[in-house]
Amino acid sequence: MPYQVPSRFNRIAIVTGADTEPGRAVARALAAAGATVTLAVPDPARGDQIRRQIMAAHPGAELCVRRLDMSDLSSVRGFAAAHIADGLPVHMLINLAEAPCPLTRVETADGFELQMATNFLSAHALIASLLPALLSAPSSRIVTGASRAARRGRIVLDDVNSERSYHAADAYAASKLAGLLLTQRLARISTTYGWPLLATSARPGSDHAHSRPATWDRPAGSWLTSVRANLLPEGQLVGDVDPVLHAAAAPDVTQGGHYGTTWPLPGPPRPEPLPDQARDEELAEQLCAQAEQLTGVSLTPLT
Repeated sequence: MPYQVPSRFNRIAIVTGADTEPGRAVARALAAAGATVTLAVPDPARGDQIRRQIMAAHPGAELCVRRLDMSDLSSVRGFAAAHIADGLPVHMLINLAEAPCPLTRVETADGFELQMATNFLSAHALIASLLPALLSAPSSRIVTGASRAARRGRIVLDDVNSERSYHAADAYAASKLAGLLLTQRLARISTTYGWPLLATSARPGSDHAHSRPATWDRPAGSWLTSVRANLLPEGQLVGDVDPVLHAAAAPDVTQGGHYGTTWPLPGPPRPEPLPDQARDEELAEQLCAQAEQLTGVSLTPLT
């Protein structure tokens, strides 16, 4: 049975990647339950189309669209500044934006590799910039979209932007591992400072298949994709977001918790063990320190 967000869910939520199938499904479920949802998307026209689609199904939903390009730090700064200026808290920040996983290395305007920029560096900057709004809520949660690919990820601290060597699948895996390390680092910081903030990660049943390169896992992926396509209703291949909704709304979610579902088929959300490398506290601290230098914003308050 799909996870049901509690009704009268009076929360303010930001969903990045709301223009993807998982992001749209999460935004729709939260809005239907009563949350006020910001669709954070790079193309506001596309975002408004999604807003209208959700409103058609749920006329009482409260949604707004705000531009956010997670491959561009200036866009991240502008988005966060606009929300802070609104004076509203953020109860939930759900990071589902992902880069398209190009087969050749793409560099952003900030000089970062596209996948690491979108999946980690900008996520770090967005969280740090929105901390005042997140901490102004009585309780808040951050949910980072995860992937099984993180299990084979490898962080090279002196080449996080893959300048010396680039392979699409390796860069994707590294960026998703970086996201888990960021989540665990934030969870420890929140505990240390006594913040009313839970940092979690969740792996959609789809594993964000929409952003993988064409050559990803071809030997195993072909039959799994065929099985899923034959067994699941149309649209559910990338729509099983129950673990994300669980991490965002369930009362039993724990600090630093990582949630998923039975793979390759959807199932009820459940806690999952983190990859070994995602539990490396020293690596997380070093990586986030590097992110602070590259983005100019910190997760920790000035003392």
